[in-house]
Amino acid sequence: MSEREGDEGIGSAPKAAIGLVAVLIVAVGVFVAIAASRPGSAQPSQGSAAVPPTQIAKSTATAALGMSPAKATALQQRELAEQTAVANPAKPTKPSEPMTPTPDGSKPSLPETGILDMHQSSASIRGYYVSNLWQGQIDDRPAILQVSAGSTKADTGSLTDIGIVAVVTLAPDDHGYIVPLDDFTVYEAPGSVGPLTIVDVEGTTMVLQTADGGTITFDLVSLSFN
Repeated sequence: MSEREGDEGIGSAPKAAIGLVAVLIVAVGVFVAIAASRPGSAQPSQGSAAVPPTQIAKSTATAALGMSPAKATALQQRELAEQTAVANPAKPTKPSEPMTPTPDGSKPSLPETGILDMHQSSASIRGYYVSNLWQGQIDDRPAILQVSAGSTKADTGSLTDIGIVAVVTLAPDDHGYIVPLDDFTVYEAPGSVGPLTIVDVEGTTMVLQTADGGTITFDLVSLSFN
């Protein structure tokens, strides 16, 4: 082998390494140019320093010298991935706020039970006159029964002698608030005995006073007058 042929064989390895470094520098430069052209990439975010393209190319070229082509390629891919993560940081997610039953965080108390001297209920909202009402549980059921007693009203707003009992079931919703489970139902008393007023509840039997001072009973299970 001649002296010239030997020189060419010895210089082939450095030439290959230099060529690989050049390819890496070009690839990194292209990546940096693409990242810089994205919206919002012109101004670096506070707290982070932008890495100059020349520094990236120098670090890649320095690391690639003396490496095999496979290792140099792996190095390039790792650095490209790191630069992608820097250019597109993950946005922090806001933790969801816990839901509280009431604005102050306390659980609403159950409604008052027994005979209540109240004139407002689901029946009064619908235009009925309410003398008073009763709230309580029947047969240890979890729901609360609300029974309003009174009468119907004429078109003029005056009371009639048609006595009524309006029944609606109340129960806590998912947030603990007491709400009606269904629409109220109105039961008219037989005869002209209204307005009615609740005077006692014995077990499942409600005793109501009529307008003339007499009494009439209403069964809270069968929901009927006796």
